[in-house]
Amino acid sequence: MQQIDARRSRRHPRYYSIQLPVYLALMIALVWSSSAWAASISSAIVTVTPAAIPLSDPELVNPLRGFYRWYGREPIPQPRHSYEHYIRYGWRALEPSKGQYDFSQIERDLATARNMGSTFAFRVMAVNGFSSPVELPEYLRQEVGGAYCSYNGQTMWVPNWNHPVFIERSRALVQALGARFNGERWLAYYDLGLYGHWGEWHTGGLCTAPGSAATKRALVDMQLAAFSSSPVLMNAGADTETFAYALGRSPEIGVRVDSLCSVWFDEQFNTDPLKKLLMQERWKTAPIVSEYVGGTRPDLAQCDRQVREWHVASVASGNFGDWPSYSATEQAQLILLGKHSGYRFQLNSLSYPSEVTAGARFAIDSSWSNVGVTPLYKQFGVFFQLQLQGSSTVVWRGSSRLDLERLLPTTQPLLLHDELMVPRWLPPGRYDLSLIVREPTGTGATLALASTGVASGGHYPLGSILVQPGAPGYDLYLARVTR
Repeated sequence: MQQIDARRSRRHPRYYSIQLPVYLALMIALVWSSSAWAASISSAIVTVTPAAIPLSDPELVNPLRGFYRWYGREPIPQPRHSYEHYIRYGWRALEPSKGQYDFSQIERDLATARNMGSTFAFRVMAVNGFSSPVELPEYLRQEVGGAYCSYNGQTMWVPNWNHPVFIERSRALVQALGARFNGERWLAYYDLGLYGHWGEWHTGGLCTAPGSAATKRALVDMQLAAFSSSPVLMNAGADTETFAYALGRSPEIGVRVDSLCSVWFDEQFNTDPLKKLLMQERWKTAPIVSEYVGGTRPDLAQCDRQVREWHVASVASGNFGDWPSYSATEQAQLILLGKHSGYRFQLNSLSYPSEVTAGARFAIDSSWSNVGVTPLYKQFGVFFQLQLQGSSTVVWRGSSRLDLERLLPTTQPLLLHDELMVPRWLPPGRYDLSLIVREPTGTGATLALASTGVASGGHYPLGSILVQPGAPGYDLYLARVTR
């Protein structure tokens, strides 16, 4: 647009008083004629009906569902590596001397996950006979006391859980961890740990007195405070009172159940009405994460039933023996178990107008299903986007009202009506319309639908749409006459 130099373009004082009514009349005429012209356009409706992807197809690897990487391994084959990596650490390695912390191994493991486009999760243990008889820092072992206990042929040092110094140093440790990792965008979740066997919140068979109710509440509270801006999980191994206390702090606290495929997985809830009730409701707002019981060859049919019945979101890809030792049929069962866990969203159909007017509202109607067993537990947005035909640049993006965190498993499709508007300044022309489900913040991951038609970059092309010029707006008129 030509720029007017005010120093060389002097106007008579009455120029604007004469021109303003002329401009107003002209703009009113343009608005009327443009509106009448737009209304005369009969825009056809385009309907897209993607086919559903069957479970027999390769797995849809998505965030916080299916298999997660367990201790640096994921032997179950998938089209891409898992979105979550999980490891547990002994307290002793994290605090070599009193108040001197070394989180370098956590940093390295988190960096490994991040470099693979994945997030990271971890737990801290004070007792772990599998790897070391003593997991407490030496200074702490001497200060709080305890005893060597024998459990299933393992010898391990179990502290005096109720000693004030144990509580004090636990708080100092988790505060230091929280100062570094709380709110970390590559942290998938933090497991509430420290207490009990392997940080699983149970002490059966150990030779020291269990923690008091006050001790266990304090351990819950300090970890929730330290990781107040990150997702957290509470272990189902806790006694009923502590389990209910932890879950009562927030509906967004998830659950870890470390005994998938065992009889105990069901019994711990079926014999405890309160725990069962909590589990039956918790999956609607926070994830249930599990791993195989280990030590025995799992009953795969029982594993699969438990995943579906208890609405398990994610399962460890490990701790079930050697993958090659399973037959082809058994391997297929394990792969199917991963497909049955978590959410599985389908776009059944979508309708949009073949033509829209810039600056005017238009509707997109769609039908959605969730044929999985959970909702989504991360904030992902469903977006419509436009690219000028022949270009890869997204020039407009509009948000759908669909909230996948609230889309529980469906028996009937969810029908959705979205009202959108492309901006008035968008140049007229033909554009490609597509849909994408992505994390608007954090890692920026995209989510795969159980519907065909995905393109590179994770978006779903819907077809072309013609953008017609909109009526000149009052804001454009003001910009013109006030130069």
